[in-house]
Amino acid sequence: MGRIFGLLAVIVVAGGLFLFFGNDKQTAEAPADVPNTSPTAAEKPAPTTPSPSSTPSESAITKDITVKASNWQFEPNEIRVKEGTQVKITLQGVSGKHAFAIPELSVKSAEVSAGETTTVEFVASKKGTFPFKCSVFCGEGHSGMTGALIVE
Repeated sequence: MGRIFGLLAVIVVAGGLFLFFGNDKQTAEAPADVPNTSPTAAEKPAPTTPSPSSTPSESAITKDITVKASNWQFEPNEIRVKEGTQVKITLQGVSGKHAFAIPELSVKSAEVSAGETTTVEFVASKKGTFPFKCSVFCGEGHSGMTGALIVE
């Protein structure tokens, strides 16, 4: 009788470990109109600097933002841009597996692991505060892995 309970305990623990560590494939399909992204080895985004002889409009400027994803937080967790700005988010994996999504704007990045980066670009076309989140289940703190894009 004791062996049966011991065997059941081992099965329950193994199942729990599988669900916690091995369930990395739970990602939602991206809508067809989401920009295509692909992860690459760690890289730094090239800064965009307007030429001194011209003054481009705000919508002609690309705002490059690096967001670090670790268990269970984004850094920074608040991003501010002006309406009409082209935004380029470079998601840098620090630990675990993560992805970046702004559901209300149909923005979703590819998944990254530690040491990987991916980029996603979009236009901040309307004013407001838009929550962003990790769209890959990454463990017990996953639901708290959020932030806000503020378009002014």
